[in-house]
Amino acid sequence: MKRRLFWKSVFRRPLAAVLILLLLGAAALGMGEKFTEYGAVSAQVDTLNDYYRPIGTLVSSNWDVRAGMDLVASSPYVDFLDTRRYVSGVLDGIYNADIDGNSSDYAGKVTPSGVKISEILSWATLLDKTYEEQEAGYLYKFQLTDPLYGYPERAFQGMALQIWHEDAGEEAFAAEDAALTPGETYLIRCYYYHGLGDASSYHLRRADPNGKWFLTEAEGEALLPTLLADEDVALQEMNRHSMQVVSTADMRKMPNVQESSHSYYLEEGRWLDAEDQALANPVCVVHVGFAQLRGLSLGDEITLTLRDLPEAYFGYIISDFQDSWDTYATQSVTLQIVGIYGTLSPNPVQDSYTSNYLYIPDSVMPEGFGIGDGSVYDSSFSFLLRSPADKDAFLTETRPALLDLGLDVQFIERDWETFAAASDALKDSALSGLLLYGALFLTVAAVCAFVYVHQRTKEIAIARALGMGAGETLWGSFVPYALLAAVCIGDFPGVSPVSAAYGAGKCVLSAGALRDSRKGGQGTGAEEFGAGGNWGREAPPVPLSALRRRTAAGGHCPGAVVRRENPAGR
Repeated sequence: MKRRLFWKSVFRRPLAAVLILLLLGAAALGMGEKFTEYGAVSAQVDTLNDYYRPIGTLVSSNWDVRAGMDLVASSPYVDFLDTRRYVSGVLDGIYNADIDGNSSDYAGKVTPSGVKISEILSWATLLDKTYEEQEAGYLYKFQLTDPLYGYPERAFQGMALQIWHEDAGEEAFAAEDAALTPGETYLIRCYYYHGLGDASSYHLRRADPNGKWFLTEAEGEALLPTLLADEDVALQEMNRHSMQVVSTADMRKMPNVQESSHSYYLEEGRWLDAEDQALANPVCVVHVGFAQLRGLSLGDEITLTLRDLPEAYFGYIISDFQDSWDTYATQSVTLQIVGIYGTLSPNPVQDSYTSNYLYIPDSVMPEGFGIGDGSVYDSSFSFLLRSPADKDAFLTETRPALLDLGLDVQFIERDWETFAAASDALKDSALSGLLLYGALFLTVAAVCAFVYVHQRTKEIAIARALGMGAGETLWGSFVPYALLAAVCIGDFPGVSPVSAAYGAGKCVLSAGALRDSRKGGQGTGAEEFGAGGNWGREAPPVPLSALRRRTAAGGHCPGAVVRRENPAGR
């Protein structure tokens, strides 16, 4: 009965109660909104901090970085290591998409590799022949009647093609040319390569490697079983189905996949991740050129025979292993395509060997495969630091020892400083707002409490006069105010839909500001360098082993851009 005294007092002054309710509610709404905004901004910053964690690589003058790998692994600042392995993989029933001839041997190639995947052998009807005086060579027009081997895009029944042969002054060749009759069928061998200044992209080879350039029907029928039984023919057909299989512990953390590398972008699906590695998921990511040319899409399965060759030249068996390739360990795997990637380059022309790179989880790669002589190329090793803030400490503690080993370290440029400045400003702003509204709420609550107590002075005196104890009087007078405050303060931690929705709206604006700062005002994603832009799509640079071959005598790789950080085969 005595406690009802204070409730009656509240109901006798409804306007005062409503005013207290509104003041506390407004202050609590502001406090809740700032609390929600600060929490979301902090979460966004923490999430984006993970994106900005530095990805580093080692640099060596001789390409081998294994001497520094243990030093990097022992650093307390390193969270993740990725040593990628490279092996040859032969597709079951599917050709690769390397059809431009640049990775094959051709006339004038400085360092031949023994790869002749661009070659075709076919029965063909001679349509016309001419001698080009200006170019000093022979130009033949044939129609293929029965292709025996070669890429289906380069040799199919009914295909009309022109074949070029440079005049080297050979009397025996001139005699064969004079004996050719238009309308007759011959067994011919040629290869595809679009060299500068050539009259045709198809170039003649001897139909009989040890004899004539053109074989008549009778000669061809007699010699064909021997030609097709040649081990080199079977080897080149296997190479046409070969891929460069690369294993990675987490493709998302590879240097080439980072936006700032302007190298790889995701066309469809997803990258390989840590879960694929942990569960040894039989999945793969393939190049868009390979997928499109061979009619493959996400969810399709492909079967490959992995072969542990000491050196992989875009996945091909080269002449060094022509007599021993079948002695190396193999293992068959069936993989599901979960991602399709493309490559970016400022060059308008790409070499088709880029489409040979196929990525799998490292845990799917058979144990011991892809190790070779133990060397680890600088483009095959990368690591991830725990935090962007650890970069300076890592360099201070680790770089001197690496330099002593003849190595150095470099990081993928990710513009962390710009993001850090923007994110710190946003967090400071959100925290300042939270503290300001917190102080305002406490001030409003104190003023409302003072007004409430002042209005209850008479009721407190009456209660004491009626014999209520001091503690009971204090509790009874406080309960109505506490309930009023509870209605409003219940909104504080973002529980109220009103403050949560308003705070979420502010968070969207903050997240947008963070994204803008992350890009630094410059787009770096595939949308900027996609097919509709001015940037062409080109292969990753030539593997380092191939570069050594092609530059041994001052040669070059047509259409290739050498970037040390890109994938390399052994």
